[in-house]
Amino acid sequence: MRLALLVPLFFGLACQGERRAPVPEVTLSTDDWAPATPVPTEIAEDEAFDVRLVRLDPEHHEERERVCDVSWIGRLTRVSQAEQSGYPVPLSRRRLIRCTAPTGEGWADLVFDSDSAALATYVDVGDRIRVRVLPGRGFEGHPLLAFVAAIGDVEIAPRREEPAGVGARFVDEPRVDQVLPCAVDYVGGIERLDPEVQGDTLHVPVRCRHAEGTDWVDVRFPAITAASSLRLVRGVVVPVRLLAIDGGQAELPVGRYEGP
Repeated sequence: MRLALLVPLFFGLACQGERRAPVPEVTLSTDDWAPATPVPTEIAEDEAFDVRLVRLDPEHHEERERVCDVSWIGRLTRVSQAEQSGYPVPLSRRRLIRCTAPTGEGWADLVFDSDSAALATYVDVGDRIRVRVLPGRGFEGHPLLAFVAAIGDVEIAPRREEPAGVGARFVDEPRVDQVLPCAVDYVGGIERLDPEVQGDTLHVPVRCRHAEGTDWVDVRFPAITAASSLRLVRGVVVPVRLLAIDGGQAELPVGRYEGP
């Protein structure tokens, strides 16, 4: 499937003080994607898990032990008394990490209690660690993982993200209700929605690249394609129906994923 928009040779319509750029004719990455499969609920005990599943399906991950293969690690910080109230359990140290798995990788807030704090400095990229998924939100809203034990070392392949292509703009009022190509440049964290209130089950802030720069879009997913939120990575081009030019998270434009 190709998305294209015929535009007049001369166009004078303005949007937010700028001329509307034509929608480029691009090939969608989703043309080659199989239909979305159900979100996995069972994870092998010794298998690295995709930490993004915590937001996608908290019921099957919170309060359970999982394996994290550490692909990036941030600075170790002490948790102050004032910060303790924001966590569900008493903590001593924390650090931002990324966990990688065959299906992708995501951010997490790795926390240490007083018993495990002495081991916090030894956690590094390439470590396989056992963690317990805690309820609630960690630093910058990321999933909370409590350190349980070090398991061993794993080989972490260098990250090779595809360069972002060029898609459409998502700030033009006349394009509301049109399906537009979003050339994914960056993907934020998955967050759940109340389907009884908002209709869709989750949303993801996505930065879409176009010829003039980038637009952030609050991309929403219905239940039937919720698992496809895990396939959004830099470099793919996906179809997104523009629902509104504002009103999303942080008043971003609102779109709905229209792929498989």
